[in-house]
Amino acid sequence: MNQIQTSNLSNIILAGNARFTIQNRLTQGRFTYKIKKAKSGEVYWVYVLRGKDNLHDYTFIGVYKNLQYIYSHKSSVSQTAPSVKAFGWFVKNINNLGPVEVFNEGRCMRCGRPLTVPNSINNSIGPECIKYFK
Repeated sequence: MNQIQTSNLSNIILAGNARFTIQNRLTQGRFTYKIKKAKSGEVYWVYVLRGKDNLHDYTFIGVYKNLQYIYSHKSSVSQTAPSVKAFGWFVKNINNLGPVEVFNEGRCMRCGRPLTVPNSINNSIGPECIKYFK
């Protein structure tokens, strides 16, 4: 996994197909999330990894809209679950994460292709997708 630079984190996680892990350096607790852009483009679906299969074991926990995370009561994960609370904290503190680090799995956060170019790995966005952020 590659640590994501925090300077452009808000845009990176909303690239459309983001999968990333947040880890607290102090407690070593970590959670992996997937944020997928809805077809309408107005909201993003938020999922948390809850099983061993890191491609398919994601569970819906809410939506991200207008720079806010909104827990969904349709989620099978409790609103008080540590993973849900951690994501809420992450969104509120995205510009000042303190001891929390964010890691990319090595795929473009927009299209999901594997990243191979060093600059793309550092940015978490592939060379073709980066033009959508300029």
